[in-house]
Amino acid sequence: MLPALLGARDVNIPAVFEYLSQAMRHGWRPAETEFDRIHDRVPDSLRSEAEALAEFLKKEKAAESLRLAAFEPLLKGGNESRGRTIFFGNKVACSVCHRIGDQGGSVGPDLTKVGTIRAGRDLIESIVYPSSTFAQGYESYFALLKDGRDASGTLVRQGSDVLVLRDSSGMDQLFRNEDVSQLQRRATSLMPEGLESAMTADEFRDLLAYLQSLR
Repeated sequence: MLPALLGARDVNIPAVFEYLSQAMRHGWRPAETEFDRIHDRVPDSLRSEAEALAEFLKKEKAAESLRLAAFEPLLKGGNESRGRTIFFGNKVACSVCHRIGDQGGSVGPDLTKVGTIRAGRDLIESIVYPSSTFAQGYESYFALLKDGRDASGTLVRQGSDVLVLRDSSGMDQLFRNEDVSQLQRRATSLMPEGLESAMTADEFRDLLAYLQSLR
């Protein structure tokens, strides 16, 4: 939505800014340079809201940074084998959404080589704050149907006639575009927060060891 804000006509800026503001308050974190561009683009009528949002982000990022730092010692000393059992087990059910090799689901990004492309702190952040960043192609969407039903999931396909969303169970839901009254990108990830709380510190350590070993 950032390009939409930067290219929007003035009449559309409040709506786009409101969407980005809600996304940030629900966990999405723009890069510092991106927020500066957002801040510079808003009109004077939204200046106080932009300043308040900047202060909110400053406090949130400081708190999040401290929390992530507290987990960093868990990046060492884990057992990869036990971590694999946790990944494919039922306690946190990582494999329901994520694939490693030919095992696992396809709701979230493929993690077969995640140890190569993500640093240890990034792995912690993706578990503790799953809405902070979205892997390309795995953004979450919400669809409102004309008959009152709704659906959410990652966008698998949107053609001229049909819309396909993949829900958190991995099931693809197909809708005719003519039956959809609204489609919005959500500010929060399908991946739930709090997974680290479902594990002991040693289990989290083992899971991180396994993820770091995937190369």
